Amino acid sequence: MEIPMEIFLTAFSVVFSLLIVFLLVVIGWYLVWTFFLSRFRFVRELTGNGMSESSSVNDLRNGRARIKKLQDLLNIQHCNLQCLPENYQMKYYLYHALSWPQLSYVAEDEKGRIVGYVLAKMEEDCEDNPHGHITSLAVKRSHRRLGIAQKLMNQASRAMVECFGAKYVSLHVRRSNRAALNLYTSSLQFEVSEVEPKYYADGEDAYAMKRDLTSFHHEKALRDRAHKEGNVHTHLGRCCGDHS
Repeated sequence: MEIPMEIFLTAFSVVFSLLIVFLLVVIGWYLVWTFFLSRFRFVRELTGNGMSESSSVNDLRNGRARIKKLQDLLNIQHCNLQCLPENYQMKYYLYHALSWPQLSYVAEDEKGRIVGYVLAKMEEDCEDNPHGHITSLAVKRSHRRLGIAQKLMNQASRAMVECFGAKYVSLHVRRSNRAALNLYTSSLQFEVSEVEPKYYADGEDAYAMKRDLTSFHHEKALRDRAHKEGNVHTHLGRCCGDHS
């Protein structure tokens, strides 16, 4: 039984169209993946181009804190779901990773498992007064009271200063979250700037808080000065050697 030419052409057209769509999807994902990798290679290169060694990787008891990578995103999302009622879709983590790859950090245990993270960004509404914002901070219950949250927050704040010249960093916290409030006010010198009524989806109010980053600017200035003086000293040493 012969297949009518019209049906054959229609079927061929459908199959060909599906093949084209499939190829376009594959090419699209390849380009996106290549772009992601290039951005994260840029992050790893920051250690030698503007960010100090301590800003990219830091010892953390038996583990370490480091800049997050693309392959961390699923584990970060899992940590978020375990620890916090405020959850995000994967595209929101990707948005942070693509826009500000220098600012978000993860904490690893001695086996390389992610036990905490800080998700941070720069606010884009005021170029004259650059400032960052902490979108989310979480540490697994098994690793709390070890100073991990403070370490992550300081790393993100330092990166905001070194990469973008941030003057301060802001965040929101539930009024009922006494543990977080104590961390922010006692250990990290945040101050309440205002109360935002019904900020959260369940209707709870939020404290809007800010932390001045002047101390990190001073730290950066001292480090830059020491680096400059070290280069001058090395240069003079070679000169003296040349004349001896």
